[in-house]
Amino acid sequence: MHFVLTGEGMATMADSKLEGSPAFNVVMGGKEISAEDIGYGSARYLTPAEVIACNDAMKDITEHEFTSRYTAEDLLTHQIYPLYDTVDETFISYSYQHFNALQAFFAQAVKEAKYMLLYIN
Repeated sequence: MHFVLTGEGMATMADSKLEGSPAFNVVMGGKEISAEDIGYGSARYLTPAEVIACNDAMKDITEHEFTSRYTAEDLLTHQIYPLYDTVDETFISYSYQHFNALQAFFAQAVKEAKYMLLYIN
């Protein structure tokens, strides 16, 4: 998801010029809750205002736009999980299903004016 929204893979994320932007914050942003590493860094949270900005950044991305932002070859080049050595075009439609669920999750959080907890494990 992060790669589709920002065009950045893990190798460039540490020096990201997008850090703090809504597109970056959807997956990798937020304020750290503690320094404890729980898998891929610490748990973080977004404020209700940040959740709104993230939602605004991705709510209008259609399946066509999502799938046209990258190719399976792009995923291989940037070593995006789970494609490391083979090209699998079915992954693109599969990943959109999860992106669509993420859109719905952010939209619900906006509707309820919620904070959001983020972590990757």
